[in-house]
Amino acid sequence: MIEAGDPDWDTEKGGTVHLVFGSHLKGYVQGYTVAQFARLEERILSLKESNPMRDRMQRMILGKSTPLDVDKSGRTILPKEIREKLGVDDAGMDLRYVGLGDRFEVWPAPDYVERVEVEDEAWLAEQGEGFNLLAALAED
Repeated sequence: MIEAGDPDWDTEKGGTVHLVFGSHLKGYVQGYTVAQFARLEERILSLKESNPMRDRMQRMILGKSTPLDVDKSGRTILPKEIREKLGVDDAGMDLRYVGLGDRFEVWPAPDYVERVEVEDEAWLAEQGEGFNLLAALAED
């Protein structure tokens, strides 16, 4: 995903991703490939200047994002501001990287289990026996 979305990816040096860490993201950050982030930025900037959401998105998404170097093996070092947002201290913490197709999320592992996996399991239980999640794709 990262290599395909970075036109400047170098097999020897690696490339770049963009992390968004605005306050609208509660306890996690979102990551985008260079190409996906460029599309997101283009969509935000295409909003009319009179649209108040444009300013808010510019501040909360574009203004709270940072390019991040990724080495050829896919490793990176999270900047201090992002580590602080995630509650990662110097002793370290397990993080969960969740690929979502067009983006990825980075969560403290315990928070991901508590907030996402538990919620997903409860939702699935509500759907009843025999529920097929992929069947929703046929509805579009």
